[in-house]
Amino acid sequence: MIYLSHPLTTGSRSLEENRASAARLAGLIQKHVGTESFVFNPCATTVPGWSHDDYMRLYGEMFRSGAVKRVGFCPGWRESVGCRMEWLAAMVAKIPMFEVEEVEGDFMYKEIQP
Repeated sequence: MIYLSHPLTTGSRSLEENRASAARLAGLIQKHVGTESFVFNPCATTVPGWSHDDYMRLYGEMFRSGAVKRVGFCPGWRESVGCRMEWLAAMVAKIPMFEVEEVEGDFMYKEIQP
């Protein structure tokens, strides 16, 4: 699984704009990898009554379980508390990471070196 880390409530974009951006990037990456992997977009996950900590525990467990094979970080991730927590969890679990951004209806990425 490829886990897509995208700011949700951080930055100048609205919640809806961030969710839409994450959905576009997840779709572009999924199209590229085809059936070889699944792109998980946590911005599309909502559980009524859950706190930020509840989501972070779930995602941390996903990283520790070995289900996540790569983590993609979207623009603005360094300013997002949640994305930085995901970066740390990926580092601890030794999961390969990359930065990704949308460019003219496609995406570009570069590997993040630990």
